[in-house]
Amino acid sequence: IHNLTEAAGGNYRCEVSGEAPVFKTSSDSALLIVVDLPDEQPRIIEDGVGPYRLQQLITVNCTSHGARPAPNLTFYINDESVDPTWDSRELVFVNETSGLETAVKSLQFPLRLTMVQLDGLQVKCVASIPEMYWLSSETTLSVELPHNYSHLFGSQGSVSYSSSQKTATHTPLLSTLVFLASRLLW
Repeated sequence: IHNLTEAAGGNYRCEVSGEAPVFKTSSDSALLIVVDLPDEQPRIIEDGVGPYRLQQLITVNCTSHGARPAPNLTFYINDESVDPTWDSRELVFVNETSGLETAVKSLQFPLRLTMVQLDGLQVKCVASIPEMYWLSSETTLSVELPHNYSHLFGSQGSVSYSSSQKTATHTPLLSTLVFLASRLLW
C-alpha cells in the first residue's frame, strides 16, 4: 500500500474462499490506523534566561508539531526521569485545516545543587509514539553557583557553566569535587 491518507484508516476484512463443491470460507479483520509522524524533532524552549541560580524555579516547555496522533512527551534531567509533580499534563492542539496535532508539555522545577553536573544541567524532551517513533532534543542550561557554595568543593570563587559554549570554567580539582558532591547529594 502506497500514498495513504488518513481516510484510508479503518476496519479491513479479508475473506478467502475455497473451490467447489465445499466453498469453505475463512475471514479475519483488523483495524488499520494511518499515522503521520512529526517532520522534526521536539522543540525545547526555556521560559527564562540563564545562568540560573540555586533554588530558582526553572520552567522549560517542549513542543512536537504536526503529527497524528500527537506523540507522548517525556522529560529527563541529566538522563534521569523527573519528579512527576514537576511536569504538566500534556496538551494537544488540532490544526483545523490539516487535522495534524501539536503536543505541548511544561516542566517546572527548583534548581538543586545535586542537579548540577560538569557541563551544566541537561534537560531532554522525548517525543514518542509506542512501537513506531522516538525522537528527542536536549539543551544544557547555564548554572551559576554563588561564592558561599564554594566551601563545599574546597575552592575559592564560583563555578559558572555556559550553555552556549558547553564548557565549564573551573579547576581540575574543583571539577572532580563538583562531580563527586553531585553524586553523593543526589
